[in-house]
Amino acid sequence: MAKAWLVRSEYGEGAMGKFLEEGVISIDYNDLPSLNHLSVDEIKEAMKAQYPDFNERQISMRINTLVRMATEAQIDDYAVVTNKENVYFAKVTGDYVYDAEKKSDGIAHQRKVEWLKGPVLRKYIPDLIRGSLQSPISFSDISQLSDIIRKFIAAPAQEENKAVKEVKPKRNPVKEKKAKAPVKPQKAAAESPAAKEPAPVKTPDLKSFSYPIRFDQDVILQMPRDMTKDEAERLSKFVRTLYFQ
Repeated sequence: MAKAWLVRSEYGEGAMGKFLEEGVISIDYNDLPSLNHLSVDEIKEAMKAQYPDFNERQISMRINTLVRMATEAQIDDYAVVTNKENVYFAKVTGDYVYDAEKKSDGIAHQRKVEWLKGPVLRKYIPDLIRGSLQSPISFSDISQLSDIIRKFIAAPAQEENKAVKEVKPKRNPVKEKKAKAPVKPQKAAAESPAAKEPAPVKTPDLKSFSYPIRFDQDVILQMPRDMTKDEAERLSKFVRTLYFQ
C-alpha cells in the first residue's frame, strides 16, 4: 500500500505557489548541497557548517526530515500539503532531485508530484486527517491514514466546498389557477409502534490530536472535546503502562 506524507509549506512566503507552478513538493534547507550520494554523517557535517546555532537534537530532527523526503518517500505515495487553512493532495511521481537554480525560489530539494485535489479548507476534510495536520515537522509520515486519504481524494467535492446557492423557481400565478383542485387525501392507517424508526444513536463528540512520539513518527489520538482534568490524569497513568522495553 502507498504511504502518505504530510508536507508543510508554511516555512517560506509563497512556497505553495511555487509547489503548484512547478509541480513539486519541497522542504527548506536550500543552503545544503545535493543529498545524492551523501551519507548521514556527511549531511550532518554539512548542516553543522550551514547552521552552527543548531544543537544536536535540532540537527538530528532535520536530518531525519531530509532523509524521509529524499529517500523514504516512494513514487505513487500520497502527499498532503498544508498552506494555512488550505490543504492540497498529490501523488509523488518522481525521485529526489536537487536543482541549484531553484535555491532562490526555496525549492532546491524537491520531488515531482501530480496534484490530485485542492485547495480544500481544513474544516471539510475528515477528522483523522485534520488531526494529523498539527504535526510541527515539515515532512512527516502519516501512512496510518493512507486508506482514508485515498478515499477522500476519490470522493466528489463536498457541497459545503462548492458554495453554490440554491435558486428557487419563480411562481407562475396563471398556471397555479389552471391547476386542478387537490385530491383529498385518504386517512392514513394508524402506524404501528413497530413501524416507527428507531431513535438515532448519539455518537461521541471527539477531537483528533497528532503527537510526534518520535522524530519520524506521529500518533493520532481521539479524545472527547469536553475531557475533564480527572479523565486526562487517568489516561496519562494508563499511557505510562504501554511501554514494551
